[in-house]
Amino acid sequence: MIVRKASFNDVLGIVKCHLSDVNIPDYERLSVEERYRYGGPWMSVETCSIHLNYLFLYRHPVLVAEESGEIVGEVEALISKEHFLGKIRKICHVEVLMVKESHRRRGIGRRLMEAVEDIARKEGCELITTTPEDRSYKFYKKLGYEDAFEGTIVKIDTENFHKISGMKVEFPWENVMRLKMVAGMFQSSYHHWFTSFVDIIAGIDKIISSGIVGRSYYVLRELPNGSGGLYVWGSEEDIPKALRIAKGTFKTVITVLNGKMAEKYGDIIGKNVAVAKNLKG
Repeated sequence: MIVRKASFNDVLGIVKCHLSDVNIPDYERLSVEERYRYGGPWMSVETCSIHLNYLFLYRHPVLVAEESGEIVGEVEALISKEHFLGKIRKICHVEVLMVKESHRRRGIGRRLMEAVEDIARKEGCELITTTPEDRSYKFYKKLGYEDAFEGTIVKIDTENFHKISGMKVEFPWENVMRLKMVAGMFQSSYHHWFTSFVDIIAGIDKIISSGIVGRSYYVLRELPNGSGGLYVWGSEEDIPKALRIAKGTFKTVITVLNGKMAEKYGDIIGKNVAVAKNLKG
């Protein structure tokens, strides 16, 4: 088995790798949009090609594990400077780690993580981070990752807010990279900017409103379940203003808040834990 950089020649293999973990009835009869809802851009060659194109253009790491000409694993990461744990840090955030179902428990995931950690060190990253699923949390702990951030996932009823209008105004990463992400930090701060304004699948990804609200920047987008997803960089005081914009489109909004804000505005539906590994030690 070898681990190497991915290319467009690997798209079909990457899609097959991800599909090994998902049961999609009548796959061949489904539209690209319908396939996407089962697990994102990796569910079809069409959307995966677009998604990888943006990662390649922005020079973010995409690696595959190959065995006898077959793609048996993939890892994707975003490298950025952003506000994390109280200051600006250069971090490598692992977005996706997938091992083909038939090839698990062979050390492939570890090999992919070691390879992306090497890239992060060469790029001068201070930390490598990820937001693991429950089933993979112990895997990252064994690799030396420690809990770094915990947020509360909440579902908010917008009927409690007075409606105000908003519009889609894109903003560059430089405008928010030094700001704390106070709502919606499911992944890294840069991830949410990148997927809002760069990594977009036309006709599928729906950004409803974005721009400035109060002293903060925000993005309001539609989630696969039809609820709104809210992301805010800046001040917690501006979160209610963004929710007022959401009311015009969504009955409910799902986001990540700190403990006190979560208890104040929404129904708690879970925790979101990010883990990190120090690459400078």
